[in-house]
This record gives sequence, structure tokens and C-alpha cells, in this order.
Amino acid sequence: MQSPCDIRAHVDGFYRSLFSAAPRSGLSLARDCWTGRQLVSDADNVPLTAPFSEGEVWAAIRGMNPTSAPGPDGLPAKFFQTFWNVIKPEIMAIFDEFYVGSIDLGRLKYGIISLIPKVPGASDIRQFRPITVINVIFRILAKGYANRVTLLADHITHPNQSAFIQGRYILDGVLVLHEVLHEVRSKHLRAVFLKIDFHKAYDTVSWPFLQEVLLRKGFDDRWITRVMQMVSCGRTAVNINGEIGPYFPTLCGVRQGDPFSPFLFNMVVDALAAILDKAKVAGHIHGITPHLAGGSGISLLQYADDTIIMVEGSEADIANLKFLLLCFQQMSGLKINFDKSDVMVMGYSPAEALDIANRLNCRLGSFPTTYLGTPISDSRLTVADLRPTVAKLQTRIEPWQGRWLSKAARTILINSSLSSLLLFLMSFYSLHETLHHEITKVQSRIYWAGDNNKQKYHMVSWPDICKPREQGGRGIMCSKRMNIALLSRWLWRISQGHGGLWLDIIRNKYLRGQPLAFCQRSGGSQFWQSVIQLLPVLHIGTSISVGSGAATLFWFDCWAGDTPFAARFPDLFSIAVAPSISVERALIDLGRLAFRRPFGPPEAAAWQELLDCVALHEPVVDAGPDEVRWRLEPSGQFSTKSLYMAIAPSSAPPPLLAVWSIRIPLKIRIFMWQWIRGQIPSGVEVRKRNGPGSGLCPLCGTPEDSNHIFSCVSAQFVWSCFREVVGVIGATPTSPTSSPNSRTPPALSPH
Repeated sequence: MQSPCDIRAHVDGFYRSLFSAAPRSGLSLARDCWTGRQLVSDADNVPLTAPFSEGEVWAAIRGMNPTSAPGPDGLPAKFFQTFWNVIKPEIMAIFDEFYVGSIDLGRLKYGIISLIPKVPGASDIRQFRPITVINVIFRILAKGYANRVTLLADHITHPNQSAFIQGRYILDGVLVLHEVLHEVRSKHLRAVFLKIDFHKAYDTVSWPFLQEVLLRKGFDDRWITRVMQMVSCGRTAVNINGEIGPYFPTLCGVRQGDPFSPFLFNMVVDALAAILDKAKVAGHIHGITPHLAGGSGISLLQYADDTIIMVEGSEADIANLKFLLLCFQQMSGLKINFDKSDVMVMGYSPAEALDIANRLNCRLGSFPTTYLGTPISDSRLTVADLRPTVAKLQTRIEPWQGRWLSKAARTILINSSLSSLLLFLMSFYSLHETLHHEITKVQSRIYWAGDNNKQKYHMVSWPDICKPREQGGRGIMCSKRMNIALLSRWLWRISQGHGGLWLDIIRNKYLRGQPLAFCQRSGGSQFWQSVIQLLPVLHIGTSISVGSGAATLFWFDCWAGDTPFAARFPDLFSIAVAPSISVERALIDLGRLAFRRPFGPPEAAAWQELLDCVALHEPVVDAGPDEVRWRLEPSGQFSTKSLYMAIAPSSAPPPLLAVWSIRIPLKIRIFMWQWIRGQIPSGVEVRKRNGPGSGLCPLCGTPEDSNHIFSCVSAQFVWSCFREVVGVIGATPTSPTSSPNSRTPPALSPH
């Protein structure tokens, strides 16, 4: 098609068809599809159906990204945040009128679809990603409802769903899959893993099915009526090359970009989890590794529409699973691309694996594969397996002409685009030193040269650049330290005891009723071996309020002061017979602290000091569980940033700290930071690196070092003129950290 009219007709026709309602099937959910805690109680419904207060509406507005794309009316969120006190009556009137049912939401909810190509040279409509922008005024209304229901989402959503729920983490599902694969392989079990691909998942949700799900969940009828009004009132137009087509109604789906849509979609796919749970209880399908999670085994992992189903794989399992998926497809409107879905098997012969794939009408996949963008396998991943993810750094910088960017822009590029690519990978695997070297190589080259293929003078060592600003560095991410800090978060989460299915698996597989300090440290999965070795690192920031002392290590934990006894009394620790003894066992009788030889004078003095310290902090027997606190944050809660800072090299000269508070462009602050260090590419420094030139100033013929801007004859004249103009009295400064009155560094003044 070449004609704009033909293209317009084709695109509009495609989206009209996509958003048209499919015929209702005769299938429906059982009345007892959900029971117990997964139901919404009458008490839960009370705050959901109450009128909105000004505080709730302002919280919804304040929580929006001020620079996010505005809707067709052109008003961004920043407008509503800035003029809240002026437009408050009008906004509250919208909420009040919607509450009593007297407002036409169709006047507010209309959006424009912009088409973004997924691949270069896209020529098929399915090769474009539709991005819908909705009016912010409607998004405020939707976010108000989303904020309310967020408080319930954790207990009414299946524990195997990890998307858009406070307290759950995207990698929780990855961890579950990783540990299940390791268990199946190590125990020589049989298992089938079906990785489902939904076609246009958000856009095809059946509205009657969504309403049925909310009803079965126990939501109040009045609340459901308002929600369905928000869902069903939309109109959409498609933007093609800047020309907006006619608006048409949407008859199915939940709009991406609507703050309420993630919760509603989770409710829809929660029905699949409930169906599979009922099927397991009835014996129609069989989950895997029940000894890790209890009950009838693990059968499902979800992150929004990213779904993996796990069954043992008998003929009955496969037949019943296919039937249940077809039923769910008919009810929900979600279309499963079986031909694009992958099935991976373990414990079956190649012929049996192919037969299973054919019966499911899916592709036969293999390990390693990816789940939520993270490489995962049934065996240990090698450097070669993880390298493709790291290699994406090179792909990411290709569109950028980095050599035309200032160092400030390059810093932002490295810390945002490049570093964020690796965060998920480094949050799950301990990367090999080879990969850290490759990451550093890409970061260093783009910072100094602007691209990845040209060598240039590196005026400051990379370890100094990677130091945090507070410690005299540039604050560029050090991949190795960040890897350690990100992995340590898992240990903190385990120690706090808050988690879902993933924590149950860790407890049953590795802890086995023991505190984290005494858990199994060998023979585990690749993830576990990466994490458990960092337990000493976690001790850097933890302090423990000792209860019974059963879960606290006498030598390694910070339970009596800010320093572990192992570091405070190294002479005693080096001869301790049981370095992993708990506080509880040690304090029952200090004689249990056996040593390999008698004390000499230094050890005797240290022993007396240790006894005095223990006397000050001796816990009360049977006082309850030990409480762990993160002492690097005032809140007492773990943060990756605080641990990253704690394990970074410290100490920074005051001038290097002051430079970042100056109110000048970032690129100039970066130059000044380098200048203060005496590491700018002056003539002398270039000459040291065998570069061109003699190292002499072309104006005065003396060596051109970092401070030559003050000592050069021509510079002296400029400084004299400067003093006359601004009225400064005193001698010309001799360095960036000096000043005429020896009190205020002129180059570092924040004014």
C-alpha cells in the first residue's frame, strides 16, 4: 500500500477489529473459584466505596510523573500539580459527580494511539508497538482508584503473581523458576514447562469476563459498576505521521497507560491461577516439586501476561492442561499464540519431548532460555551464556554519536541507559570477573572517547571515577560493587522473613528450620552460591537487637556495638574453635567459647575487654526473636545505595566534595573536578603520555600544567582585568583551590 488513504483505512480497520467484542462463550467461573483470604471482605469494601477526600486526590496527582506524555487535551501532570490549589474545586467535583453517577466519562477518556516500530524497516502493522496516551484528568481518577485497591492487592492476588504488587519483586518469579529447574535436574525428576505467549493481552480482555471476575472476588456491586464505567467509556484514534484519524469506540481490553489497568489485568489472569489450582486439587493436573512449596506442587508463575505453566507431563496432564487453556481463552478473550509458545521438558527422551510439543501445538524449546529478560537454565550458566546480555551495551550505544556528547551527557548515558541494562542480571547472578572487565571497558571508552572503537587519553583512573561523589569520584556505576550490593538485598529479604513462594522454597531447600547464619552453604543452585557467599558483606550494615540470640552469630554479627567481635578482637577470633557459634549458645556458658591454645598477654587483655562488652549487651533469655536493623539508613531498612557506598573506597578531599554544590552546568563541574585533581589534558600531562607537542605553553614558553591558567603571563593579565571589573582585592590565585584572601576558593564558590 502506498496511498495515505489506503494506509489509513488499513490501520484503522486493524484496530477497530482488535478492539471489537468477541462473542460470549457459554463458559463461566465457578462461584467458589476463590475462597478464603483471596476474597474481598465486607470490611475491605468499606474504604473502596467511600467518597474520595482531597488528600486522596492530591496523593494521586502528586504520585504522577510530572513530565509524562499528556493526552489529547495537551495538559501534562505537572499542570495539575502546579495549579492544584487553583483547580482543586473542579477536580473534586469530577470525583464527586462520578461517585453519584452523574458524569459522562466519555468526555474525559479518549486517547490517541501512536505507532512505534519494533524492528527497523517495519512494514506490517503487527511490527508496530501501539502506545496510547490518555488525558491526565482521567488518569487522576483512575490512579485514585488504583491507590485504594493497592492496599488489598497483596492478599487478593495469587502468590505466584509478582507484577505491580507492593512487596513483590519482578525477580521473585525468576528465582522460583531457577530453583525449581535446579531441583528437577538434581533430583532427576520429570517436568514440562510451557512458556505462554498471549496475543495483544491487554487489548483483548473481555469486559463481561472482567466484571464476572470482580464479582466472584467479592467486590461491592457499586464499586464494580464504577470500575466498569471507567473501563468501557473509552474512545480511541490512531496517529499516522502526525495525522489523527477519526475516533472510534473500544469494546474490549484495558488500556495501557491507564494506572488502573495493571490491577484489572492481574485480576483477569488471576482466574487462570485459580482454575489451575482447582484442577490440581481435583487431580486433573499435577504440579512439580511439592516438597519445596507444600500442597500439590508448583504449577504457575506469572508476571502480568508473562506466564509459565509447570506440570509433571503425563498424557492426562497435557490433555487436561490444553483443555483448561482453551476454556480460559474462550472466557477471558485473551488469545494464546500456541504456535509462538515454547514448551521445554526435563527427564523425557527426545521423542517424548517432541510428542508433548505436538500435542500442545507449541514449539519445542530448550535451555538456556530467558524469563523476564533474565537468562535461565537447568544447569550452571557460563560466561558465554551471560555474555549476550552484556554485549547489549555495545548495541545500545550504537545509535548515539557519543563523541559529540559532553562528559556530562556521557555520564548520564552510562548511568542510565548502559547501567540499567545490567541491573536485573546483576541482581540475580554473580558475574565473572571477565564480564565485569568487559562492562568497564565499554563504560570507560564511551566516557573518554565518546564511542567504543577509539582509544583516547584516560586522565583519571577508572576506580577513582567509579567512586561515589561523596567520596571524591564521579559517581559512575562500578559494576562489581553494584553486583555485590544488589545480590545482598536477597539476604536482607530472607533475614526479614517477608516473602511469598520464593521464600518458602529457600526455607525448605536451604534453611531447613535454621537461621540464615547456619544455613546450607554448599551444593546449592548457581543463584544460592552467588548470594550466600555475601553474608559477611551484609554484616557491614546490619545491627541486631538480640532477643534470645538463637539466630545471631556471636563472632560475625553486630549485636554488641557497631563492629563484629571477629573484627574487634581478631587475636581471639583467630584461635576460636567454633567461629559460627550463636549468641544464645555462647552466653549459656562462656566456657563454650573454646580456643585452640591458652591465652597470651594480648589475648588475655582482649578476653577481659570482650567480657566487659558482653556484660553491657547480655540479652534476656527467652526474650523473643532477634530483630535485624539496617544501621546505614535512618529508616532501618536496607537500601542498595547505602551498601554500595559502604563497600566503596572512602575519603575525599574537601574541594572534591564542594565542586558538586556549585550552581553551574554539570559539564563544567566535571571539568573542575578533573582540574582540581591535576588531571586535565594539559601540555605536561599529554607529554607524559607520549602525546603530540612539547608540553610548553605556546604563549609564554613555560611548562603548561593544570595551574598554568593562573601562572601564565597572559593569564596574569586576564586575572588583573577580572579583579578590576569585579572589585576583588588581593593577589592572583595560584590554583583552583586557592583564593586572594586564602579563605574562599574562587573556583568552588557556590554563588
